[in-house]
Amino acid sequence: PAVTWGDIAVLCRKRKAFSELEKTFIKYNIPFVIVGGKGFYQRQPVYDIYNYFSFLLDEKNDTALTGILRSPFFTLPDTLIYEISLLPGDSLWIKLKKYSGGNKYALNAADRLSENLSLVKSTDIPVMLRKILSESDFLTVLASKSNGEQELANIQKLIKLTISFSRQGFRTLYDYVEYLRESIEETQEEAQAAASEESDAVKIMTLHQAKGLEYPAVFLYKCDDITRKNSAKTKEIIVSKTFGILTKLPRRGDYFAEYESAPVLGINDFINSKKSRAELKRLLYVGITRAKNYLFISATAPKKDNYNPDTFMALLQEGLKDELQGNGIKISSKLNFLTKEDGRYVTKERFLEIGISITGEACGEPFVEKNEIAEIMPQKLAAIKIEDMPEGEIISATKVAVYKQCPLKYQFTYGFGFGPLMMQFKQWKNSLPEKSKLSPYDFNPAEDFGNAEDIEARGENRVSEYAELKGKIIHKILQRELQLSEIKAFTEISARNEISHSEIDDKKITILKEGIYADLQKFYSSGEFKLISSFKNYSNEYEVYVKQEDYYLYGIIDKIVFEEDSVTILDYKTDDIAVEEIDERSDAYLTQLIFYSYIVSQLFDNIKEFSLRLIFVKHPDNPVLKKVKREDFKELRADLKRMINNIRGENYQKNFKHCPKCAYALDGAKCIKN
Repeated sequence: PAVTWGDIAVLCRKRKAFSELEKTFIKYNIPFVIVGGKGFYQRQPVYDIYNYFSFLLDEKNDTALTGILRSPFFTLPDTLIYEISLLPGDSLWIKLKKYSGGNKYALNAADRLSENLSLVKSTDIPVMLRKILSESDFLTVLASKSNGEQELANIQKLIKLTISFSRQGFRTLYDYVEYLRESIEETQEEAQAAASEESDAVKIMTLHQAKGLEYPAVFLYKCDDITRKNSAKTKEIIVSKTFGILTKLPRRGDYFAEYESAPVLGINDFINSKKSRAELKRLLYVGITRAKNYLFISATAPKKDNYNPDTFMALLQEGLKDELQGNGIKISSKLNFLTKEDGRYVTKERFLEIGISITGEACGEPFVEKNEIAEIMPQKLAAIKIEDMPEGEIISATKVAVYKQCPLKYQFTYGFGFGPLMMQFKQWKNSLPEKSKLSPYDFNPAEDFGNAEDIEARGENRVSEYAELKGKIIHKILQRELQLSEIKAFTEISARNEISHSEIDDKKITILKEGIYADLQKFYSSGEFKLISSFKNYSNEYEVYVKQEDYYLYGIIDKIVFEEDSVTILDYKTDDIAVEEIDERSDAYLTQLIFYSYIVSQLFDNIKEFSLRLIFVKHPDNPVLKKVKREDFKELRADLKRMINNIRGENYQKNFKHCPKCAYALDGAKCIKN
C-alpha cells in the first residue's frame, strides 16, 4: 500500500540519534517532527530570541546584534554585516545607525531595532516577544522548514513559558535575559513542544515512546548501538540494593597496581547482564511489532563478522543463524491459525514463507537533479484589488474617538504613523525663543491632538515627555487611592523609575512633584471627590472588552461604580485647560465614555442606565455629565459598526470642521495632505 510521510516512524534507542536524523532530513527536505525530543532551550530559534532580548538589554552587545542580523529576524548577508562593521564607531549598533549604503534591509533593521529599544522599558516582555515575532518573517521562515510544525510548536511553548515567567512577581528585562541564558546553558532535558500527531511528517521517537503505537512503515535506526553496562569501573563506586556498596579494589593494597573485581562484583555484573539482555529483547520486540506493513532495520556493518552482543543486530544474527551476510533471508515454517468455519472455531495448519531483503549500503537518488531546469509557468496578473480584513483586530476607545474627529486624521495617526513625526516638528517649533514660555509639565491645548489620552496615536509622546509622565502618575495615584500625605513621595519614586538615569533632573522632578501635589490637593478638597469617595461597590482601572463579529472592542475605565441596575463610569482628565475650554474639550472624551458604556452593556444584561462622569482634575467642581439608556445603544451600535467598517476598509474622508484643532493642520488650518 502507498505510504505518506505521516505513515512513517523512525525509532531510536537513544535520543542522541535525533540530531543526526534531523540534519539528514533537513538536507533532503523531508518533513519531520521529534516526539518528546530534549534540548528545547538549545534550539536555534530560542538562541535567536535570546540574542534579540540580550541586544535590547545592552545595545553594545555586538555578538547578540550580529546574531539577530544574520537570523530570520532580518536575514542580512555576512558580506553586508562585514561592510557595516568596517565603519567607525564604538559598537556595531552605532555603525549600523550610521550606515547609509542604500541597502533597504539594513536601514529597515536599524529603524525597527530603534523602535524596539524605545519600547522595551515600558512594554511587558510577552507583548514585546509577540511584537518582534509578528513584525518580521521569523515565523514564516520557521514554517517553511522541513520540521516547520515542530519549530512553530516550540515558539508557542516559549511564548507560554515567557508569560508564566512574567507573572511571577516583579520581573525585569534583565531577569528574562538571565532566565534564557541559564536555561540554554544548564537545562538540557527540557522537552520540545509536542507537534500534532496528525501532521503529514515523519515521526522520530525513542523505542520507549513507541510502546502502544503502530505505524504503516517503521524504521529501526542504528540497531548496532550498544547498551551501557551497569558495572563498576576502576575507582568508581556503585550501590546495589542486593549487595550494597560495590567497587574494584587494588590487589594486596597496592594502589599503583591494576584494580581487580571482588567475586561479589562479578556476581552483580552477571545478574545485570542477564537483566540487560532481557530488556534488549523486549525493546527489539517492541520495535518490530510497531510496524503494520513495512519494517526497515538499519545498522552499520562491523569490521569483523559478529556484532557486539549488547546490540539488536547481535540478537538478530543469533536468531537468524548468521544469515545476515547474504543478499536476503527466507524464513519458512508451518504455523497454526485459528479460523471460524460453520459457526465454530477450528485450528488449521498453513505453510508461511517470508522474504527479507538485505542491502549492504544505503543509498538513493537525489530528489532533484542538479542539471534539471524548472519549467517556467506563464505569469498571470490579478487586475482586481484583493480585499483583506484582519480577524481578531482590537478596536480601542481612542481609535474610535480619533476617527470620529476626522477619518483622515485616523489614517495619518494609525495608518501612516505620522503622530511622532508631527510631535517632533511641533516640539522643535515650540523650542524657538519666542515659543519657549510653556511649562514642560503642562499640556498645551493648541498643540494637543484634541484628545489628551491619545497616547497610542502619538507613540507615547505628547507636547513634553514630562507632560505625559504627569498624567500617568496622577492616574496611578487615583487608582491606588493614596492619601494626600503620600503623594509627593510616590511622585518622586515613580518619576525616577520612569526617567532614564542620565536624564534625571532633581530640580525638574521637584517642580513636577509640587505641580501634581497642588492639582490633587485641589481635587481632594472638592465636592466631586467627596461624592466619589462615598461610592461602595466600585473598581479602579477596570479593563473591558467584548467580541463583535470578528473583531474586539476594548477599553480601560478609570473608575466604574456598580449599582443594582445601573453603573456610573468615571474618567479622569489631567489637561491643563481653562474652565471655558471644558465643553469643547469634552466632546472627544464623551465619545470614549459612550464607547465604554456600550461594551459594559454587552457584558452585563441587567444594566439599564449608564451615568457618565468626565472629571478634569484641575477643575473638579465642573464635571461633564451624561446619561445613556440601554435603548440608546441601537443607534450607537449601527454608527459604531459603520465607523469600524470604514476603518477596516480604509475609507478615510476629511472632516474640514476639525482642521483648526488638528495636530496635522499647519498654521492652524492647512491640512498637511494639501
